[in-house]
Amino acid sequence: MSHSVHKYFSIDEGSLLGFPITPYDRMGRIDQDALAQHIEMLLSYGAKAVFAACGTGEMQCLSTDEHDLVIATTVSAVAGRVPVLSAAGFGLHQSIEMIDRAAAAGVDGVLAFPPYMTGSDDESLYGYYAALAGRSKLPLIIYQRDAVLFSPEVLAALGHLPNVVGLKDGTGLVDVVQQQIRAVDDPQFVYFNGTPTAELYVPSMVKAGIASYSSALLNVVPEFAEAFNQAFVAGHTTLQRRLIDDVVIPFIELRNRRAGYAVALVKEGINLRGRSVGPVRPPLLPVTAKDRDDLQSWLNRIGLDGELKPKSQNTEPWSLPTADARA
Repeated sequence: MSHSVHKYFSIDEGSLLGFPITPYDRMGRIDQDALAQHIEMLLSYGAKAVFAACGTGEMQCLSTDEHDLVIATTVSAVAGRVPVLSAAGFGLHQSIEMIDRAAAAGVDGVLAFPPYMTGSDDESLYGYYAALAGRSKLPLIIYQRDAVLFSPEVLAALGHLPNVVGLKDGTGLVDVVQQQIRAVDDPQFVYFNGTPTAELYVPSMVKAGIASYSSALLNVVPEFAEAFNQAFVAGHTTLQRRLIDDVVIPFIELRNRRAGYAVALVKEGINLRGRSVGPVRPPLLPVTAKDRDDLQSWLNRIGLDGELKPKSQNTEPWSLPTADARA
């Protein structure tokens, strides 16, 4: 059975995928203007798809109306230039409702998060996603992460459903991914690397057969994200390694200091670069004063502590500062 993936959503090899944060104003409300400006920035630096109100966008922290507002604002800001996908999760009925509302807003597809409090039992995973696919008005990309891991047999079975069109991997388990890709016999089935700070896994994941990837860092240091993607697409492995060593790993060391920093550090970095997007919401924890100072030092070291704004024709390409320049 052929998939409709190219009708709704296609990913070119090596695509950089945008997962925008959700900005709040001083009253804690969704800041639509800031979100639209932020999406324009992501697109200007090469995002080939935008995933609205997903993990980086604090899906679990938004009310139903707020989730709808973020999606509608994103669809309007993108204006058909790239595909827009939104999130569905928590449970079957909640996911179906989220999908129906997203379809009405005009999104191109859905990233289906693992169901709440579910492990990797084959029967339960197949039953949940098959039921979701049977009710969905939109093509689904299913998401494996944390305790949810699809066996090759289950992924192959789900891949035969007409509107299950792809897999986002958040595990980085190259051996598992290779087996999964081998099991799915549809050449149009889409895969992308969605590990936290995905650039770290790009060299190994491409060897497993996954070339496209999400980038949380595109939100806060898009200059780096674009440069890394260009090095990856061009096959400049030495430059990729240097960027990973000098930019990505230091950020990961900061991120690993506290649970939830994968989002909180990104939002705080945007704030530090002069764009007010507010803090994260509970249950996520804010960045401590010490970690904020260290985040500012990281931005200074990589030469990306200036104002965050969309790329223009006059924007100079970024490169990693030399040791002398950072002294």
